[in-house]
Amino acid sequence: METPTLPTLSPNEAAKQSGVSRRSIMRAIEAGELGAHRNNRNQWQIEAASLAQWAPTGPAQMPAHPAPTPDHPAEAETINTDLLINSLRELVEAERRRADAAESDRDAWREMAQRSWWKKLVG
Repeated sequence: METPTLPTLSPNEAAKQSGVSRRSIMRAIEAGELGAHRNNRNQWQIEAASLAQWAPTGPAQMPAHPAPTPDHPAEAETINTDLLINSLRELVEAERRRADAAESDRDAWREMAQRSWWKKLVG
């Protein structure tokens, strides 16, 4: 008489079913929070019952650092616009500095190319 086998899941299947990442599943296995065993192919097998028991106590689906929301949506739009304007100003200023450096480098090379051979030789 064979013993009935319980349904098992791979870490990827368990992650999809519980709504967490595969790495979270592996951490839970390594910490002993989630019961699992390796099969003959050395692959992790997680019992569905063990996953169902662990899933409610698993990590919350909240972001690590929730974005603060202002009281008025118009304020958020203004803040986003101001941030965009400031970042674009910084980008324009960086491009101006790069262009100025390229022009001064070009002028130095032009001056060296236009020197007479005598000045190049003597210095």
